Amino acid sequence: MILPIYLYGQPVLRKVAADIEPDYPELQELIKNMFETMWNAEGIGLAAPQIGLPIRLVVIDLDPLAEDYPEYKEFRRVYINAHIIETSEETVSMEEGCLSVPGIHEKVTRPERIRVQYLDENMQEHDEWVEGFLARAMQHEFDHLEGKVFVDRLTPLRRQMNKNRLMNLLRGKAHCTYKTKRILK
Repeated sequence: MILPIYLYGQPVLRKVAADIEPDYPELQELIKNMFETMWNAEGIGLAAPQIGLPIRLVVIDLDPLAEDYPEYKEFRRVYINAHIIETSEETVSMEEGCLSVPGIHEKVTRPERIRVQYLDENMQEHDEWVEGFLARAMQHEFDHLEGKVFVDRLTPLRRQMNKNRLMNLLRGKAHCTYKTKRILK
């Protein structure tokens, strides 16, 4: 089932998400719906807060990037109760966009490598260092679990330059090809 994606301004996007228990109701169905919602919106990652659930659940599918990044062929992962434990001092800047902040794409500087702990969809524990584009995608999505969106990481100048676009999102003026949940007035 395709779910609406919550847009910038929705309070759930500013909440720190809670860890979930292994017996979370209908977890596998929720994961399936999140992938379907993400694919419908042509995204590569989706965090549960983006569909209105303040829980630590993220899906990432980097297969659409396989032409440029062959290592991500058929790469589809689920991250439950994910936490970034450590980051490298080295950083890299790259343009980002977000399904919850449509129409804005900006360069964001993030650590090049991260150490993450999470559970997969089978509740198996993982503790690993990740780098490259996957590290960026994980940091972007895991920010949602901490109540942040990528525009929070822009320089003050770039945020000011996007102020009108952000205000339009808050006013419910967004043009999306996918189902959304706009801010309630």
